[in-house]
Amino acid sequence: MSTMPTEVKIAKMALRALRNNNIAINLFYKDLNSEFGKVKEGGVVNVKKPIKFQSALGRTAQIQPYSQTTIPVKVDMHRHVAWEQNMIDATLVKSEKQLYKDLVEPAMIEIAAQVDLDLFTLVKDIPNAIGTAGTTPTTFLSVAQVAGRMTDISVPLKKRNLVVDSAYQVSMADALKTMYNPKLVEDYLQSMYIGGLAEFNVFISQNLPRLTVGVPGGTPLINGANQTGSSIAIDGLSATGTYKKGDIVTFASCYEVNPVNRVTQTFLKQFVVTADFTASGGAGNLSIEPAIVTTGAYKNCSASPANNDAITHKTSSDCQNNIAFVKDTFAFVSVPIEIPDMPGVGHTETDEGLSVTVTKGWDVKELQMVYRIDFLYGKKTLYAEQACRHLG
Repeated sequence: MSTMPTEVKIAKMALRALRNNNIAINLFYKDLNSEFGKVKEGGVVNVKKPIKFQSALGRTAQIQPYSQTTIPVKVDMHRHVAWEQNMIDATLVKSEKQLYKDLVEPAMIEIAAQVDLDLFTLVKDIPNAIGTAGTTPTTFLSVAQVAGRMTDISVPLKKRNLVVDSAYQVSMADALKTMYNPKLVEDYLQSMYIGGLAEFNVFISQNLPRLTVGVPGGTPLINGANQTGSSIAIDGLSATGTYKKGDIVTFASCYEVNPVNRVTQTFLKQFVVTADFTASGGAGNLSIEPAIVTTGAYKNCSASPANNDAITHKTSSDCQNNIAFVKDTFAFVSVPIEIPDMPGVGHTETDEGLSVTVTKGWDVKELQMVYRIDFLYGKKTLYAEQACRHLG
């Protein structure tokens, strides 16, 4: 590696440092990068979702129409760090180890933290939640309840992840001290990956989003029967009552349906608010996901909410959003950045779905080299139904 151009060395080091200091990019779905590699900044790729069918009983065929659902993913997130290095500094920095420690690692820790912040904003797309808003989970039972809810909605058991904040980490370590060996508790206090718990691989992050919630006021109710889809008429709020994007609500007679066996569950269907809402005269149309579907292969609710059904605000207080999910819940992709086809200008290092680009330019006037590291990426929630927030 010592004979490589400096930009190549930096790119290889930067890619390693990014992977070592980021949680989300290691846990999110990245298998679409061959397609994303064909687009430029701001480009869009349509990601296909699997087709669903409903089985029929009996010998006679019941032909079902189908359509391939796609989700557009935009590659529009661009992070970079740039620095100048004069001739004296360049002369003094001789070893690759020192170059990594003094320049590359600090730069990539900054980029990794900001990318984590960007990616984990997707948590607010998730409608499912366990726990009490504003109260940090403190028991093993509460973690097991998250696992149980995910099983009830047919989230695969294999490779479930749980990412938590520091308050959750400390309270859970305290709760586990009388249940598990000291080594496990110690692990819970030491690194980003803090072991396995209740069918989860558990990670700690300081970059999970905190939800600022709306204040609906009054007595929110469903305004009209037989409503389906993703826009629901409501009333009964205070004159200018609000819901915020990321809020979670339930409707009194609308129960969850298992997406595989289509059996109605014993708990209410949860919906996430997808756009900030302010009532006009205490009423309006609330945008939600998932859309209410009451028949067919995509049925997800026992029934439409009834007129005057009570609306319960699950996220009634500002809260932390710890998140349990599987790989396919969120999509992430990074794209190689085009650089001039000239020797010594720059280098893009790509490996396992990550692409980091390093470029350099010589400032003749000041006798110094300018370096920059760039990271271009996109994000999207693919399967919000395969995750569950653990409110704190």
